[in-house]
Amino acid sequence: LVVILAGYSSEMARLIEANPGLRSRFPTVIEFDDYTSEELLEIADRMLLQDVMVLSEPSASDRLKVLLQGIVPKPGAENDRQAGNGRAVRNILERAKRNQALRLQQEASAGKMHTQTELCTLLPQDFDGCHG
Repeated sequence: LVVILAGYSSEMARLIEANPGLRSRFPTVIEFDDYTSEELLEIADRMLLQDVMVLSEPSASDRLKVLLQGIVPKPGAENDRQAGNGRAVRNILERAKRNQALRLQQEASAGKMHTQTELCTLLPQDFDGCHG
């Protein structure tokens, strides 16, 4: 039997300290560094690939890179829970896809017919208001 506990460092420390028997039952602690902006971009690319989505190049890709750089913790800064976190990437992409759906709906209401490529492509404006 293998049991893995995962969470933020301070909360996990409080959990272990709350019961003296836990420390001996969970003697191994592995700390993972926050993701870099390059790693977050790789995560985003994989998530988009799974959803059969692409970024318009280079503009939407550049916009996403800027957003991801904004969620990577700065050295010496107090880390918030989203900083360098894969969940933040998912949140950004989900918001962008919602924005894209609204944009496509508005364009369709105005009579525009969309190609398959357009339906699967995120544009820079789809990232408006998106943050981790």
